[in-house]
Amino acid sequence: MLDALIKDLCEKQNWPTDACHPGGLDLQIDSMTLHIRELDGLLSAFIPISLDDIVYIEQTMLDWPSIQLSKVEGNEYILWSREWLDKLDSDSINTMVERLLKEAIYILGSLNKPSSEASTSSATSQDWHKC
Repeated sequence: MLDALIKDLCEKQNWPTDACHPGGLDLQIDSMTLHIRELDGLLSAFIPISLDDIVYIEQTMLDWPSIQLSKVEGNEYILWSREWLDKLDSDSINTMVERLLKEAIYILGSLNKPSSEASTSSATSQDWHKC
């Protein structure tokens, strides 16, 4: 089910299908990297972000799908959202990922940093389960 949802998401977003792999998705989008993984039926979509000062709180992050910003270490954060895989369909995973990307763009854009600085996060796709 996960592979079909991710393939459909890539088609809807006109993303290359080579970013898809049997365990999820890893896709570079501008200065961000979107990761999607599944563990025990729970789908997680996340974007590592490096922030020097975190002063960002957006009320709409609480709307469905809820979006969280969790500190990994130092100034490294992961912006993420989760939903049970069996509750997702093609449209809902698309909504989830679009909201996550929109919030990441807003956060990174509000920092007034050059994009080369915004993409220097050392948080990796291996850190997603720490949230």
